[in-house]
Amino acid sequence: KELTGALELSPRRQQIQYMLASIKLALGKKQEAIDLLKQSIENDKKIADGWWRLAWLHYQTGDKEKARQVVLDAQKNNVEFAGQAADVAQTIMNDVLKNKEKK
Repeated sequence: KELTGALELSPRRQQIQYMLASIKLALGKKQEAIDLLKQSIENDKKIADGWWRLAWLHYQTGDKEKARQVVLDAQKNNVEFAGQAADVAQTIMNDVLKNKEKK
């Protein structure tokens, strides 16, 4: 409840969006988590955190193709992944490519 109030006071605060998205996902509210992460991306398309978190959410919930598309969309927007974000993006892309080769 406090995080929701904080988001109302500061709707473009991405850290709050990330925390809320994690909570929503843990509560089984996947679409609400996705919407929060998409909103964080819309607030600033150059910040990699929203992109990799959205990609990872899709990947963890079994939608690997959507995860791959999020990574590609981020790259089209000239988002640079570093550190943990780069690891996540690489894991997603490698896994999706590996699965396509098996087919």
